[in-house]
Amino acid sequence: TSTTTPTNTPTETPIPACIIGSANLSWDDTNKYVAWQVTNNSEYTVRMIRVKISWPGTVVPKPRLNNIKVNGVDVWTGNPDTPPIEVCDSAQYSTCSYYFTGLNGLREIGAGVTAEIKFVFSKAPPTGDYAVDATFLNITSLGKCTAQASGYYTAP
Repeated sequence: TSTTTPTNTPTETPIPACIIGSANLSWDDTNKYVAWQVTNNSEYTVRMIRVKISWPGTVVPKPRLNNIKVNGVDVWTGNPDTPPIEVCDSAQYSTCSYYFTGLNGLREIGAGVTAEIKFVFSKAPPTGDYAVDATFLNITSLGKCTAQASGYYTAP
């Protein structure tokens, strides 16, 4: 009689793409920006590889989006006045209206860290609907996840 002995074969647990917590949008008339806080609830560092923002585009003169900042550092500079606009990582997206500038590390968020993303305009944000969505890349597993926020702002 033959007897077999079972062997334990470990099952690898897949690394989740990423988990991003999103706060509500906030507005600052004095400093002319819309702010969005995101928290990396993943175990690994993530990098923002795409962000899209829409804002009221019917006011005259139209506000121009001058900068996108992550934790106070410019990751994109421009001056479009027609929403929505999308800014991407050129290594990840070949067809995008605008591309991030600077080092990739400026858009990275460590595990358990909250980052503030600011959209700085040429004038105070006007009354109306705003929406932001972003795609993040887990730089360990190369998986992607998204986060979004929207809100209605009434200027003072």
